[in-house]
Amino acid sequence: MNNRLKNKFQIRKIRYIRNSSFNKLTLFSHFDIHNRIDEYVIEYLKSLNKFGFDIVFITTSDTLSMIEINKIKKYINILIIKENIGYDFAAWQCGLNIVNNYKKYDTILHVNDSIIFPISNPSRLFKNASKYDFYGLTSSIQKGFHIQSFFLFFNKRLINSKLYKKFWEDIDFTLDKRQIIDNYEIGLTKLIQKHNYKVGALVNHNDIKQLNNHNPYWFAWDIIIDKFNAPFIKKNMLLKSHSEYKEETKFLKYFISQEYLNRVENYIIKYDNSNSKRILGNLSNDYDIYQVLERKLENILIKENSKILLYGYGIYGKVIHSILKDKISLIVDKKYGEKDIGTSVHKNQLFSTLKNDIDYNKFDLIISTPLNDNSNVVNFFKKRIEQKDNIVPLKNIFNKKDLNDIKIIAKAIYPDYQRKLPDSKITTVLNSNYKNIIKFITNYIHFHKLLEKNQLDINSKKLSLILLKNKGNTYIL
Repeated sequence: MNNRLKNKFQIRKIRYIRNSSFNKLTLFSHFDIHNRIDEYVIEYLKSLNKFGFDIVFITTSDTLSMIEINKIKKYINILIIKENIGYDFAAWQCGLNIVNNYKKYDTILHVNDSIIFPISNPSRLFKNASKYDFYGLTSSIQKGFHIQSFFLFFNKRLINSKLYKKFWEDIDFTLDKRQIIDNYEIGLTKLIQKHNYKVGALVNHNDIKQLNNHNPYWFAWDIIIDKFNAPFIKKNMLLKSHSEYKEETKFLKYFISQEYLNRVENYIIKYDNSNSKRILGNLSNDYDIYQVLERKLENILIKENSKILLYGYGIYGKVIHSILKDKISLIVDKKYGEKDIGTSVHKNQLFSTLKNDIDYNKFDLIISTPLNDNSNVVNFFKKRIEQKDNIVPLKNIFNKKDLNDIKIIAKAIYPDYQRKLPDSKITTVLNSNYKNIIKFITNYIHFHKLLEKNQLDINSKKLSLILLKNKGNTYIL
């Protein structure tokens, strides 16, 4: 390396560890205030190496010890330690200048250490990225459409272009953070689109209806992981001091498999130990199924006061109804007549069949609950509404595990799915480790007006609920 580059980028140390082995390159921007390389960073580098990336590791932790460097030596090709100026874009510019003939690579990936990656198998991500000139994990419309810059793929056609070369030559690392976001993160996507390159993201902001102008990984992290199988989570989300979403992070165990969960747990313990019990208590123990189901249903609502049509009133329809309550404006089930309605639904709220004389456009959302082929129902609605994507099949909301949980809960507590109970003092007994069962049953009882509130005796410590019915029968759950 010549002195000109060393002085320009204020490089303190550079080590060439191994020669190039792959046709893909990662420029990895790193900073740690304690001059350490955390376990999640090591796992990140290990995964990228496994998927065939040469790695240039650029850190602005200027007193990184050999003990720390040795943790990652087997995964990286070049180590650069530089002054902490210019943020990620300056680090990537520096790394690109150090690489000998970057145009030999088919893919160049620009990333930073702000995410825990992977938290699921990233194979699909890498496969999808190869179809685009410019690709990222998430897109946003804050301050205009752009690919968010913590994970950026550049593929061959763009790498060989004058645009790519000039963009990185012109990086000004004297700019402040806001100017860098405006000029480079947002400006880069605009520039690439202007020259008609193909741009995409694993998670497109348009695919998350309720996102509006919010940041996708802050306001919809669970949708991103669950619906799109996104293999990352923003590390600052896990810390109480940063998280705008701290109540919902308790569901992490539900969204991240045990195979990847340890790296999340370790990060929380290390950096937010006082808060770790709140999150890790839920990671380590049973999570609240009912609240997870609530959250997933909330995620599909277009607006807070959405008017919803629910098609199908079997096991799944009843559970959805008990969660969304008054948001359900109309329930349709061809198997039900007025005599079957009971106390759960007002007689004018349930139709026995689909009718042509209803204005279905007045509903913000139509949830179709049958799991078997319901194409006839979907087509019926599509012919009658303008916003075709307002029809949401159940399988687009819940995964197989969710559906199984719903079935277990519904069979345990709904009379329709229990055996006929004899007129004895104790009619049924259910033992459960899930605290959500209590919440679910309580909701069910109040919703169906089976009891007054003062007749309900709940012992959450023993996870039991005693239900006194007016006719003298007793349910112990």
